[in-house]
Amino acid sequence: MEIRRHLILCAVIVIALGASGCGYNTLTTKHENVKAKWSNVETQLQRRGDLLNNLAESAKMAGVQEQEVAGRFDRKFLPEICRLQYHQQGERRNH
Repeated sequence: MEIRRHLILCAVIVIALGASGCGYNTLTTKHENVKAKWSNVETQLQRRGDLLNNLAESAKMAGVQEQEVAGRFDRKFLPEICRLQYHQQGERRNH
């Protein structure tokens, strides 16, 4: 009877150790998967941040270009517009 108890106890210990090893391997595998997926998230966040910086820089450059175009337009056409408005106001006063 004593030997049977020892055999059952040894079998339980062996099964418990074997099962705990499988659980540890599963946890390690899952932990590695989580780390890999999290690095993908960080990569995507970095890409989006870079895209936002590029978008802001593009908008800034577009604003500079628009100012240049508006400045050229003003220098070219504003004197003519002012002259026409001055003549129209003069005609209104004469009538």
